[in-house]
Formats: sequence, structure tokens, C-alpha cells
Amino acid sequence: MSLSSRVGGIIGATVGAQFVLSVSLFAQSPPASPQRDLALSELDLVGATTTYQKAKIELDRATGTTLEHNGILIQDAISGVVSHHTAAN
Repeated sequence: MSLSSRVGGIIGATVGAQFVLSVSLFAQSPPASPQRDLALSELDLVGATTTYQKAKIELDRATGTTLEHNGILIQDAISGVVSHHTAAN
């Protein structure tokens, strides 16, 4: 299975679950209101941010760059001494 199909599958499953949640919230909602619209938009933002972060993590895992992207050097892990601090992305 290719990397792009794995990441696409993860994103698709998450977006599908968010769609079901949004539809169920919409079906149970009273008529449109600014507060409801704002809450639904914030829910969508949280869901999209979560999906993005999960996709980044899966990409790092699949490409073997998790340690590098978190500023961890293998030599430091072996020696048990941090040679320098790096900023994590």
C-alpha cells in the first residue's frame, strides 16, 4: 500500500466521521442562528486541525522522520547526553 493511499485513507475516514457528526448536529438543531453557525464552524476547524495533525504524524511515521521532526538525534539517544537543543516543528 502506498504512502499516499494510507494517508488518504486516514483523512477520508476522519472526514467521514466528522461529516456524520455535522449532519447529526444539523438534524437536531433549531433554526439557524449566529451562535449555532459559529459553534459548527469551530467544530469544523477543530476537526480539520485534528485531521491535519494526524496526517502529518502518519506521514512522519511512514517516512521514518518522526525523531528528526521532533528534534531527537539518534547519537544523543545512544549516548544519553543531549548535545544540543533543537526546536521541534
